[in-house]
Amino acid sequence: MSSPVEMTELYDNALLGILQHVGNIQNFLQVYFGFLYRKTDFYRLLNGPQDRMGFPPGVAENMVFKYKCGSTMVQRWLEIPCGQESFQSNADSYNGAVRDDYTWSQDYTDVEVRVHVPPAVVKGRQVSVDLQPGRVRVAVNEGGSQRVLMEGEFTHKINTENSLWSLEPGRCVLLSLSKTGEVWWSAVLKGETEIDVNQINRERTMATVDEEEHAVLDRLTFDYHQKLQGKPQSHEMKVHEMLKKGWDAEGSPFKGQEFDPSLFNIPPNAVQF
Repeated sequence: MSSPVEMTELYDNALLGILQHVGNIQNFLQVYFGFLYRKTDFYRLLNGPQDRMGFPPGVAENMVFKYKCGSTMVQRWLEIPCGQESFQSNADSYNGAVRDDYTWSQDYTDVEVRVHVPPAVVKGRQVSVDLQPGRVRVAVNEGGSQRVLMEGEFTHKINTENSLWSLEPGRCVLLSLSKTGEVWWSAVLKGETEIDVNQINRERTMATVDEEEHAVLDRLTFDYHQKLQGKPQSHEMKVHEMLKKGWDAEGSPFKGQEFDPSLFNIPPNAVQF
């Protein structure tokens, strides 16, 4: 039989979906206890022996207090290390983390932050986003005031010209941040719990490689396969083309003979690419 912790983990995806949809812990608890109120006898009092549904006074409250922070089960959860593996399995937190109000992920050149918004936030004018090179502020407009969802200083500066934001209606404000340096972030905001960058995937994808680097990689790959087959590599082929022009030139001792590349030992640094 599964342990209580294992049984609870079965519903993590469903509960996480609700939490991301409503935007914060307070709204999540309203949904949770609202469900108990509408669909169960959790709030019904058992006043007499004739009552068949409900709980005696104080019992329901004690059930909640039983699982307050510090209870045996919660303590066991706190003792379970929350490693980077749990974040790596989620595309929204790949190479990043899940925080109370947002999730973030990153690759070699960019950071993506998803700031959770209430379901009623469906239009861009309902949110206010201020992206600065060194800080960020995301808020929702509620009547004549604003409720801040995310605010703080970045751990690294961003390139605001190549950074932008968009709204996924009822879900999140998506911040697409362009890094100014080729560095892996351990956190989005200063003061935030840091991740261990040694536990993330730090390999560069081809999408992050510029044209010049791409050309070098293509040439190295080509040379590798040519060498395996005993064929001339790119630097040798380039020199051979130049030598062929003079091979049959007037006055050449090789004029009229078939070009023989084996006569030449060409080091890789002989050609500038």
